[in-house]
Amino acid sequence: MKRLAVPFLSRLSVLFVAAALLPGGARADVPRVRNGDTPQQGVRTLRLSELWRAGGEEDEILFGAIGQAAADEEGKVYLLDRQLAHVQVFSPDGRLLGTLGREGDGPGELRRPRDLVLLPDAAIGVLQMSPGMIVKLARDGTPAGSIILGAGDPLAGGRHMAYGAACRGGSLVVCAEAMSPRAGEISQHRYLARVDETGGAVVRYLERTITQDVSTAVWDEAVDYFVHLGGWALGPDGRVYAAPVRDRYEIRVYRPDGTPELIITRPFKPRRRTAEEKERAQQSRRMIVLGREIDRIACDDDPVVLQMRVDGANRLWVLHGRSGHDQPEGVFQTYDIFDPDGSFVLQTAIACEGRRGDRLFFLGDDRALLVKGYAGAAMAAVGGGVAGGAAGEDEAAPPEVVCYRIPE
Repeated sequence: MKRLAVPFLSRLSVLFVAAALLPGGARADVPRVRNGDTPQQGVRTLRLSELWRAGGEEDEILFGAIGQAAADEEGKVYLLDRQLAHVQVFSPDGRLLGTLGREGDGPGELRRPRDLVLLPDAAIGVLQMSPGMIVKLARDGTPAGSIILGAGDPLAGGRHMAYGAACRGGSLVVCAEAMSPRAGEISQHRYLARVDETGGAVVRYLERTITQDVSTAVWDEAVDYFVHLGGWALGPDGRVYAAPVRDRYEIRVYRPDGTPELIITRPFKPRRRTAEEKERAQQSRRMIVLGREIDRIACDDDPVVLQMRVDGANRLWVLHGRSGHDQPEGVFQTYDIFDPDGSFVLQTAIACEGRRGDRLFFLGDDRALLVKGYAGAAMAAVGGGVAGGAAGEDEAAPPEVVCYRIPE
């Protein structure tokens, strides 16, 4: 069995640092926007039009496990391949222009890449999971240094693991953890923070510490929950959005300086998983601790908030646990949309190709990129399944990407 360098969890000791605290610890009186379950403007459908596609069975371009996509000011598209440890660059019309980076531990090389950001100095930033850092590449692939998480913060401590990053509105925000082993214990300090060029935290928006006895470690999905698997977003004005409660539709909004601004809520019933889905969740977290495979406890329900994005008009788009289920014919996913003051104004149904196990990335407000076979390729990359769709599907096709135009 492959040994995965992933967090170890138990029920023994969990400290959650309240998100509604101002920097310095003073409690804030945060306005709460309580929405109904019906959007003010109803539901609209966006029918995406295909621009180009790459990969799949009939293309010479091969993908391993596409984990992130981004577009620059010229319209070029950057695809991070977590399995092949490089970034492929495509022209606006879909021509492969080149490949940046390669697997390794030297300057400009990548090891277990996790996320991709475009930095203000025109560098491509590739977030490396462990040790947590952002490897910087010039647009021509030349090594351009790195940002090592925790290096500029003498109080950070521990070995840093990184889960996600975003750069907008003059803010570079990361979701990571510092792991500090002690005699018989491991302490994990997870955080969502704005960092500076040294990798030190300037503002911490959310923090959570988990301490466990290694000899009795259990992976418990409910205890494990933090925003690191998709429950946060960064807006163009530097505001940060986070959903710190797994089973509740509650999104907390922070100003760039960390001041809590809003708490957005709406009624929502978590979606119950099938037996197959619950088993899949357990199998995706197989871990070895002190030579034994630890027990795993998966939740009966999906998380409420799966992903978020903020568009150029500062509207929040939320993909929730029911967004991809029981959709109308031709619709892939439906998003909840909230205006900048937190009001639930609209639901937007995205009509395009797509099925269970695929993922849609937005390349700004005018284009989107569908990664077909996203979930299956991700599981295959860590030895947990075959590429080409979610576990349990009949066919295993090579991963393919489809770039779409979003109508105005």
